[in-house]
Amino acid sequence: MVGSAKRFREWFELERPEEQPLPGDWKKVTEFERLLLTRSLRTDRMSEALSTFVKTVMGSKYITSQPFNLERSYRDVTPQTPVFFILSPGVDPVKDTEKLGKQYGIGFDQGNLGLVSLGQGQEPVAEKAIEVSFKNGGWAFLQNIHLTPRWTAGYLEKRCDDLDGAHAEFR
Repeated sequence: MVGSAKRFREWFELERPEEQPLPGDWKKVTEFERLLLTRSLRTDRMSEALSTFVKTVMGSKYITSQPFNLERSYRDVTPQTPVFFILSPGVDPVKDTEKLGKQYGIGFDQGNLGLVSLGQGQEPVAEKAIEVSFKNGGWAFLQNIHLTPRWTAGYLEKRCDDLDGAHAEFR
């Protein structure tokens, strides 16, 4: 490495060095040794280097995320199994839920899809949506439950613990 210091500096200063060949005879190292070199010289690039390593050694199927399939997930849901979406910024599952609901006769027009955005006193509205759906069949879609931690830990958690007797179409 000392003999190739200038070329290593150039490699080191690249924006994405993990995508470029190593200098000189270092091109011949194994993928694992390359990963070790990256760890030693550019710790800031380890996430990308690990992805490259896994893709090269094991295959791209191990680094490619599968898109979320609501319909496939719905098949695993029962009235006793609540569904929670943990969202990334900018993601909104409402449209997908409405689309899936239409396939099952669930929707705002049918009066069996309750959509409540929690916060600012919406807890009673959410409770009503849950209870109506629980009794008559339907879906209660609650957004922003993170804004109501006390209500979520109180009413919602207790309700989710006692879903016996729910209508077959309750979700």
